[in-house]
Amino acid sequence: MRRLRSAAALLVLLALGAAPARAEVVPGEVVVRFEADAGQRAVTQALDAVGPEAVERIPLPDTRVLTLPPGEAVEDAVARLERAPGVAWAEPNHVVRAVRVPDDQYFDLLWGLRNLTAPGVDIGATAGWDVLTEATAAVGVADTGIRQGHPDLFANVDVALSRDFVGDDPFIDGDGHGTHVAGTIGAVGDNGIGVAGVAWRARLAALRVLDATGSGTTADVAAGFAWAGARGLQVVNASLGGGEYSQVMRDAIAGAPDTLFVVAAGNAGADVDATPTYPCAYPEPNILCVAAIAPDGTRASFSNYGAASVDVGAPGVDIASTYVRHTWPFDDLFATGLAGRWTSDGWTWTSLGADGGVVRPGDGAGSYGPGLDQTLTMVDPVQIAGRRGCTLWLDHQSSVPLANGWIAVEVSSDGGPYTPVGILGPVAARRLEAFDLPDPAGATRVRLRFRTVASLPQPPGPAPAVHGVAVRCLDMGSVTYAYSDGTSMASPFVAGIAALVRTRRPGLSAVQARQAILESVKPLAS
Repeated sequence: MRRLRSAAALLVLLALGAAPARAEVVPGEVVVRFEADAGQRAVTQALDAVGPEAVERIPLPDTRVLTLPPGEAVEDAVARLERAPGVAWAEPNHVVRAVRVPDDQYFDLLWGLRNLTAPGVDIGATAGWDVLTEATAAVGVADTGIRQGHPDLFANVDVALSRDFVGDDPFIDGDGHGTHVAGTIGAVGDNGIGVAGVAWRARLAALRVLDATGSGTTADVAAGFAWAGARGLQVVNASLGGGEYSQVMRDAIAGAPDTLFVVAAGNAGADVDATPTYPCAYPEPNILCVAAIAPDGTRASFSNYGAASVDVGAPGVDIASTYVRHTWPFDDLFATGLAGRWTSDGWTWTSLGADGGVVRPGDGAGSYGPGLDQTLTMVDPVQIAGRRGCTLWLDHQSSVPLANGWIAVEVSSDGGPYTPVGILGPVAARRLEAFDLPDPAGATRVRLRFRTVASLPQPPGPAPAVHGVAVRCLDMGSVTYAYSDGTSMASPFVAGIAALVRTRRPGLSAVQARQAILESVKPLAS
């Protein structure tokens, strides 16, 4: 059972999971201040108690810096001085250092690292960076991927530890969510461009478990978690979740006991203890669930909370980080060019007034039965030469059970055979869905086709409908940043801290690292 903690506690990076550090002092030096009314005799007697080799006045009333004889312990000298009559106080001459601030161009926008408006409402990053900026502990980013080639990020990606569980390239990121998350954890710091991550030099593993729409399955997420555990990743950030309990996901977390899973609490503004969201609500001891706070220290209005399920809060509003940009080489909502852009074999155009139009297989109003092989094929291919990370976006709706039939989405590259990239199954309401397009080396164009697959007669009602289609690709030549909100943005702050903790104290287990972070929090009234 988790200990009850405030969901809005604020993380303090300085602790770094270590025992309190011994203060750094100037060897053989003590600073002492005498009472204002101490006479010369009292001052002389106090100095004789330690026998300094040198006494330096500084421009503060009645204050001296003493240089002790060789072998004289600073702590002993301080104790003797404080017992002497006429001494107001004595202390070691402590070493201080400049607070380390990176030169990244957008650093002043990163309030989660250093809050200039409400000082202290941040993770204490600048103080922590005086101790450590590099994380050798590997962090898995279980998300939509990490965009390849981003100049402020990709140098910190460990390609060998990365894997795609929904396609074939973990460095695509057709959504941008995973790239944003990765930037908060480990964007390259102090390089003069963009933003800085919690760990300036990180080991990031792109675990692509979500597709270009930001959606995925519990089986794919569990596979990513298991991969991370099997390869010894010390931390996994999972800015994802759902309301359905999944045993396979829970088993994957439990099966990786030395991996600390830092997960998002969710964005429904709900009490997770009463309305569970997973993986946040699983009771495994190697889970750390994170709520979102705003720049003024209040809990973000959208953030889930829960005294038992949610462990800490971290910045999650107006978070600037690395992102991706897309180009749109082709964008046609059917209504504007069906006759010239598509050829139909058994599909019917139906006008829907303000909706603009819709395409249906069969007669457009009723049924299609077994054995039909109707197609809707693009005439002019989409030119993708030199592009990467292309995805097909579809606006569709269907009430047909999969047992009766579906629409197969197929793609031909450079005039080759058509291969399936997905199916359009039943959805209760119109939904935007995306599919990764093949990205073979040297491909210059793709042609799209929808094909009716029917095994049983369709039940009464309208045939499946495709309302819109678009193809978008990553703009590989741009350097992009963006603001985003959510507990998805909060958990990577904590994942970055966890990576530093497990780098500084490599002997800590996942559970001990979690406890070290919990013991470094700063309670907030919210």
